[in-house]
Amino acid sequence: MGKLTILTSKVLIGVAVCVGAGVVGSATASADPSAFSSLSCSCQRTAPAGSPARQDAIARGIRQGLSDWPAVAG
Repeated sequence: MGKLTILTSKVLIGVAVCVGAGVVGSATASADPSAFSSLSCSCQRTAPAGSPARQDAIARGIRQGLSDWPAVAG
């Protein structure tokens, strides 16, 4: 019975150390109440879907995207 008692006490002490380390090592979970307060949008209002202004803006964006491609060395 002596070895069993020593083994049991070692196991209990090991479990207590692990649990204590887990409690002490865990970070407190706190959320910033205004996590997105620094985000803002300075965009202009968009034109309604299907309007000529919207289609012009899309075409302008496509043209700009295609013109910004790097030249292919051949």
